Amino acid sequence: MVLSSCEAEYITLSMNNCQDVWLDTLMQEIKVKKSREVKLFVDNKLAIDLVKHFVVHGMSKQIQA
Repeated sequence: MVLSSCEAEYITLSMNNCQDVWLDTLMQEIKVKKSREVKLFVDNKLAIDLVKHFVVHGMSKQIQA
């Protein structure tokens, strides 16, 4: 269960990043060049700060990283 919008966006970013890595690996295996890098857009400042500087504190200690 998600306890905050920061946690929800952090989990979504993590899942999207995993899918991007998987697709990148698949494309390399079938020898297809990527046309451009994937950009993730997030509007939650706490989630952005958590991605940039993962420090366990009161707002993030319940997230199963």
